[in-house]
Amino acid sequence: MTDAVVHDLTAVDSTGWYERLLDSLSESEVLVEVFGARGLGYLVLTGGRVESVAYDPHDAMGSVVDLRLPDGRIGRGPARLVVRRAIELVADQVVLAGPGLEGSDDPDDEALRAFLGPRFVLAAAMHGVQLVQLVFDGPDVRVVLERAEGADDAVLVEVPLDDARDAVRALVLADLRGLDGAVVDEALLAALQDAERAGDGRAVVALLEPVVGPLVSALRASPIEGRDVSELEAVVQVVLGLAEAYRRLSDPESAETVLRVAAQGFRGAPASAGLFTALGELALERGEPGEAVGFLRRGLTLAPDDVRASMALGRALELRGRHVGAYFVLERALRGADDADPERRDALERACARLRTSFGAPLTRLLEVRAATR
Repeated sequence: MTDAVVHDLTAVDSTGWYERLLDSLSESEVLVEVFGARGLGYLVLTGGRVESVAYDPHDAMGSVVDLRLPDGRIGRGPARLVVRRAIELVADQVVLAGPGLEGSDDPDDEALRAFLGPRFVLAAAMHGVQLVQLVFDGPDVRVVLERAEGADDAVLVEVPLDDARDAVRALVLADLRGLDGAVVDEALLAALQDAERAGDGRAVVALLEPVVGPLVSALRASPIEGRDVSELEAVVQVVLGLAEAYRRLSDPESAETVLRVAAQGFRGAPASAGLFTALGELALERGEPGEAVGFLRRGLTLAPDDVRASMALGRALELRGRHVGAYFVLERALRGADDADPERRDALERACARLRTSFGAPLTRLLEVRAATR
């Protein structure tokens, strides 16, 4: 039987780095207010660097920030969403295994750190978990941890390395759940409206790409039920804005991807009806009315009075040769159309009249009788 090989992790453990970071920020009250002390720790873990902050004194975590990413790109968005994205990235990275130690009987501290994973080492220390020893026992790899229990007590535990990674990931995700739910700030909506009014699709993409993913991830991470409807509608507005910008930039594939992912995140919430309508319209644009029918029917199930979805469904059914079905969809939309939108009413009336010309005399007479009895 082979004896277990034990490596001391005293020099690998990073206990204290987070506390030193907080000490260095003692005179940076604005940054702490904008990102939160924990959020700044996660930004450090991702390698991001804050380039600028448009400070909002009324909603500090809604301040729009520019963040230089490790690959040199600049991400922009409200601070709370930047922090959310950083936490999600760290949660994914702490469970990743580093390069193996094969062929090294006495690995140095850097090799051990790389094997454990730098993000795992730093995130463990950030959450008060001290790495004591790494144990190789045949095919099994375990780690000895020390976790503070109260002010004066600490507990030593020896667990499989994969379990330790999962435990640290759970601590990271607890911080994610501690953030506010998926929110869209007024500053973001105002910037979106300015870019849309200017017709600058690239500016819209640059503004929204960094925040849509975290928004949808936040929706997936917590129950939809009980969320404020206006909050969900604001998320839909942002997603639709990004999809429309992609479409105007002749990138319908990206538009469809962001709509599909967002629709999944909403899990059938009525607020997501517009996402299915937009997916149906994209399907019509690429000449697939059959697929459009499915999306548009789903949208109308969630929002039965949506005239825009009804008009698109009527067009899709007509292209499929289902003229009678198209007529009844459009007629129903006409009955619910707002008199304050005469152009839309006129469009619906013309479409209904055009479809009636394709009907035979018996059906035309039936429709006339039906109309007269109302």
